[in-house]
Amino acid sequence: MKYPKDTGTMVLAVSGLVCDRLGQFLILRRSIDDDFLPGQWEVPGGEVKFGESPSDALSRETYEECGLEIDVGLPLFVTTYFIEPSNEEQCFEIFYYCKPRDPDQEIRLSTEHSAYRWTTLVGLTDIQMTTSTRDLIGSLANHPLTRVFVSF
Repeated sequence: MKYPKDTGTMVLAVSGLVCDRLGQFLILRRSIDDDFLPGQWEVPGGEVKFGESPSDALSRETYEECGLEIDVGLPLFVTTYFIEPSNEEQCFEIFYYCKPRDPDQEIRLSTEHSAYRWTTLVGLTDIQMTTSTRDLIGSLANHPLTRVFVSF
């Protein structure tokens, strides 16, 4: 058995599968000028700050990134990965099912993102997504129980 190192840092991140009343969910394209994963598509989210609950962090991050106020529901998926290039930082990411508080609310992107799209699983075949978002989508596509929570 390989034991973990005592060095490095761990980060908790949260992301939201924000679903509209048509069963579509929101994805955002990272700005091409961004240092972290430029041009890749992802669902809204980010790091949990010290003293903040995961639900509050996800609400804050979603509002900062796209101007939506959301209701955070059940967790859907959890993943972990190391952040390159140093691999000295490990991220635990929890994905939640979310709904916009106001279904007619307009998307207002921050400078961190350059585009958005409401889509279904079928609409994701040819786009470049972050690894964790791709893992989430794979989980939704392959596990019938997950699809009960999210009506696609």
